[in-house]
Amino acid sequence: MVTKMSFERKQLNFHYFKFMTEGINEVVDFVLSGFRALLHSAQNSLSGIGIDVPIPSFDATTIIKLCHYDIQILQKQKTLLQIEPPIVVVGDLHGSFHDLLRVFSIFKEPPQTKYIFLGDYVDRGPFSLEVVVMLIAFQCAYPSHVYLIRGNHEISNVNSQYGFKMDIVLIYGFDDVWRSFQKVFDWLPLGAVIGKDLFCVHGGISPLLQDVSQILEIQRPISDPEDPLIQDLMWSDPSTNFLEFSESTRGVGSTFGANAIKSFIQSSGMRWIIRAHQCVDEGISVFPNGPVITVFSSSNYGTSNQNKSGVLVINEKNELEPIRLPALRKLKREETCFFSMTKTYQRQSERTTLHAMNPAFDQQMNFLHRKTTNNIPAMQQCTRLVPKVYPMIRRITHTTLMSPKVQAKSFSFMEEF
Repeated sequence: MVTKMSFERKQLNFHYFKFMTEGINEVVDFVLSGFRALLHSAQNSLSGIGIDVPIPSFDATTIIKLCHYDIQILQKQKTLLQIEPPIVVVGDLHGSFHDLLRVFSIFKEPPQTKYIFLGDYVDRGPFSLEVVVMLIAFQCAYPSHVYLIRGNHEISNVNSQYGFKMDIVLIYGFDDVWRSFQKVFDWLPLGAVIGKDLFCVHGGISPLLQDVSQILEIQRPISDPEDPLIQDLMWSDPSTNFLEFSESTRGVGSTFGANAIKSFIQSSGMRWIIRAHQCVDEGISVFPNGPVITVFSSSNYGTSNQNKSGVLVINEKNELEPIRLPALRKLKREETCFFSMTKTYQRQSERTTLHAMNPAFDQQMNFLHRKTTNNIPAMQQCTRLVPKVYPMIRRITHTTLMSPKVQAKSFSFMEEF
């Protein structure tokens, strides 16, 4: 027997789903319009992005809707993707938005070019939010030209520790957006086969993996990967110190040597293992003792590395061409100019439904409304209040474009926050 409460809950779920999916094409186009302006500028001067040309930011509702739609796309994909060449393979980005812009600028944005990204989109770099929003938006627009697989930094307890979650909370003031991203991450595939014999994965192979078809049996979403095979796929590394498999010094996953690679190649019928997960100085590295290629696309990674950015181009014949790009100067987030692109969701019924399904979100909006000292709506004001809680001022404005020095003065009205 259906109770009144359960009936109302079903109605609420229906209206929430309707709200999250209505006008999604407009949302995708809206987000991509901001990034396409950057891509146009990047063709002329990549170094000016974030300084002379501000980077777009988006309100929480837009991003949550985008994530909701991307999950629907990912649910239709298998845990092991089958992709036909030609395609460009991109390794770890770790919040390096300018490296991503450069890749799209050189090799053309989707759908002119097909891409697969090997995971680790977030953490450590200053622009994790922008990287993942841009990738999700392009995947929503062109799901047959943008493929995303999961890295170890798309695990919640990892990106909660290494910066992504904190970045999102500081920007938006609550963790609903981070939770939406994490739901996307939990649905990401774990590997791909390009053509018939190129195996793509974030980390590496496993003693439990004899054939790549085993990955198809893994069920998603995967919120907390505890299965040893899944951990190996996301965490393992090749090693010249061992011939077979050994425990990883990371504490998770395995290391695999020449004999382990040879056995996998023979049993699976693969020709190359294409993976990411490790920073390599030249951006692309070929393992000396077997057909393993490491692709790392975040240049100038960390505090001391001056590594190049690497991408792997695979042509129609499944032939591989490594591309190495020079290191880029890293722009700090607190030095960056942003502008806010806010899409208004007008209907009261939609706002009520969204708030009812997200109590924390509703509380945050009420809090921001009380703190607002001008007539900017609470949804927009949220992004203006964020810089106050950032370690250094993060510039977001809805009306003017300002230099970092002027930005600090413009936020003086928020002292009580």
